[in-house]
Amino acid sequence: MSTKKLVQTALFLAITLIFQIGLGPFSQPLVGPAVNMMLIISTLLIGPIYAVIIGSLTPIIALAVGVIKLPILIPIIIISNALIVSIFGIARKQQLVNKVGFLVLGAVAKFTFLALSARYILKFFLPKVPPQIIVAFTWPQLTNALIGGVLALIVYSALPKNFKD
Repeated sequence: MSTKKLVQTALFLAITLIFQIGLGPFSQPLVGPAVNMMLIISTLLIGPIYAVIIGSLTPIIALAVGVIKLPILIPIIIISNALIVSIFGIARKQQLVNKVGFLVLGAVAKFTFLALSARYILKFFLPKVPPQIIVAFTWPQLTNALIGGVLALIVYSALPKNFKD
């Protein structure tokens, strides 16, 4: 990892954490789209590998500061973040129409993994999965990913060309 990529990754992680921790009281309706936006912007500007790093560190830090209460959720969130970033990353150098298509694909993959995890995988680790976890890990995740992705594409398109290189 070059020094430039390390600094960029740290900067985007810090911005993501500001949204995640700073908007914490507003919970999922604001934090979810903001974090997804930062994951997609990070994918576009510094690359999918670095965005996966950010998407892996944010739930760990959220657990450490008390935003996430159940440690078992961490690997599930990391995998779901990696799914949206990796799928969207395929289209990062393509035209906008392809970006939107891969954004939708990535959002659906993230949603599907989270919903199936909440309904089936968590049962192996938690005798009774709290209903609010099941609800939070289903449809809101799809809307959060789509809203965050659209916001990311809007922000990215507004950035000066030299910022994108």
